Amino acid sequence: MTAAAVTAGLGWFVSGALSAALTNFVPILPSSVIQLVFPPTVPRASWYLDAPWHVLLPLLSTVTFVGLLVLLIDRVLARPVGDSGIAFFALWLCSVLATFITSLLWALGVLIVSWPPIRIAFLLEDFGATLLAGSYWGIIWGWLPALMAVRALHDPQRTVRPIALPLMATAAIAVMFVGSAPATLDTQIAQPAPAPTEEPVVYGSPPTADISESVGADWCRDDQLRIKPGTPDSATGHRVLVVTVLNTSGAPCVIDFYPDIAFDDATGWAMDVFPVRGGSFLTEDAGRSAFTLQPGGAATSAIGWNAMATSQSSPAGTLLVAPYAGATRQSFPVELDIITGSSVSVTAWQPLG
Repeated sequence: MTAAAVTAGLGWFVSGALSAALTNFVPILPSSVIQLVFPPTVPRASWYLDAPWHVLLPLLSTVTFVGLLVLLIDRVLARPVGDSGIAFFALWLCSVLATFITSLLWALGVLIVSWPPIRIAFLLEDFGATLLAGSYWGIIWGWLPALMAVRALHDPQRTVRPIALPLMATAAIAVMFVGSAPATLDTQIAQPAPAPTEEPVVYGSPPTADISESVGADWCRDDQLRIKPGTPDSATGHRVLVVTVLNTSGAPCVIDFYPDIAFDDATGWAMDVFPVRGGSFLTEDAGRSAFTLQPGGAATSAIGWNAMATSQSSPAGTLLVAPYAGATRQSFPVELDIITGSSVSVTAWQPLG
């Protein structure tokens, strides 16, 4: 009887060790295939713990299982069973019950040490999987100790052992096994200290465009102009934003060409938005035409685009505008449903009024 339980314990330990080794260290087959033959009986986390837990925890699991199996086999063999076939299936059931109880003890230990859970939904997340893994071992391998134990029925020297001492010993080992559950949470795996990390660098749009227009001598300079975006407007899935440029200097200057625009997303990263010169559903482009902007005078340009879904991409959070490519961009916080990879239309500057 003891030999049958010890053999079962050895199989229990080897199954857990092979399941972890073949799944994590020597992945030669999919884990689902490996676990059909070698269920993860020993707590999976134990193989990754520091000494002595990576040895002690599997041993406590195995000894608990052996003790439970001895108690159950003794109770079956203590009763007269005339049919060896019935005895065999009864002993096989003992293996299944012993594996179930061992797995249940471990699941309860993890549940106790994890209390209170972060969320109630996580409370029994791995509970069922742990019970099934242990019970499954008893189903596919429990016949072997049952076959060994059934032979004891025909042993003329067979005696019934008192239950008190094995019961107390098994209970003591089971308590230690359940009490070792905190090791999987409190014991850290030896790892090198992480290297200090610097604050991430956010790359926004550059202050000027990569290309520059051929600037005339009489064109408005950066320090002569102030740019002001308006309020976005919309109609039937289309959008428009009017941008105004003011001559804040005391001298007239020439406005020519199209404005230079760029966007940063809500987190500060430059966006890949392609500006197309021309009109849109809500805007009309009169084309490029040079004109003189008197002191205090204003001109406008319109940015048009179609409504875009922003659920999967960070939308525009900053608009950058310059009177022409090569001039310094002025930036403004915005909330626009423009996403990276899209295009917008831009009209040429036109005098206001």
